[in-house]
Amino acid sequence: MPLVTALVAAPLLLLIAGLGVAISGRRRREGIGPGMAGDVAFTRLQRAHGNAIELSPMLVLGLLLLELLRGRSPVLIAFGVAIVVARIAHAAGIVQRPRHPLHFLGAALTYFLEIALAISLVLTALRRF
Repeated sequence: MPLVTALVAAPLLLLIAGLGVAISGRRRREGIGPGMAGDVAFTRLQRAHGNAIELSPMLVLGLLLLELLRGRSPVLIAFGVAIVVARIAHAAGIVQRPRHPLHFLGAALTYFLEIALAISLVLTALRRF
């Protein structure tokens, strides 16, 4: 049963939903219609939301596969915590301002996690042969 993956997916879903609600609220307040460009804050919210949607599913999928391959619990938990921290830091950094340190931290950690998860998946799968 993929309990670690479920506990990682839940905050990511809340992050995506929260960013979506923030975008809708900004649209209403500023009168920004579909397909219209908005202000800088609106654009940052859109990028944070889009990026979370683009990258979170693959990270969760990688974690799920590792968990289904019966990866070690400490490794799963470490990956899970790092995924949540990376995605929240990235979103917070984009929303704050351009080149915010959290944006860089979240992006760097996400790239690292993608590579580390891929390597871990291959090594774990090869051990199961």
